[in-house]
Amino acid sequence: MYQKYSRLITQDYKLTSARKTILDVLILNTTHQTADEIYQNLRMVSKKLGIATVYRTLELFEKLNIVEVLMNDQTKYYKIVHPSQKNHIHFICKVCEQIIEYDDSEMLEFNKKLNEYLYEHYHHEITEHISLTGICETCLTKKETEV
Repeated sequence: MYQKYSRLITQDYKLTSARKTILDVLILNTTHQTADEIYQNLRMVSKKLGIATVYRTLELFEKLNIVEVLMNDQTKYYKIVHPSQKNHIHFICKVCEQIIEYDDSEMLEFNKKLNEYLYEHYHHEITEHISLTGICETCLTKKETEV
């Protein structure tokens, strides 16, 4: 897991104590988080780091592919990229903003076929992940009971 630190060093970036602390917070959390959520988690560990440091560090981590980034409306969600992570599909609920990852064999096969189709017909290639937006099961159930 900590091989991500070496990417900072080999790319001529210092592994400052601030970057290490933010990286540790990202590693410990397995969900996608906004910069503000990361900052709040960070405040439990260190009161010294400001929100601007968090944003600058996340920007660097994004550039170095240390984190994956999802956009939902105007909000960015960050999650550490694990070395063993496979291609996967994200589903973002537009009601509760929950992010669900699908990496089961059927979804991976769908991802592969979609990638093949896009390449064959449009010469496009999916290089990262697919994000779908809709309404999750919980919100659909709430919506149905309200009607």
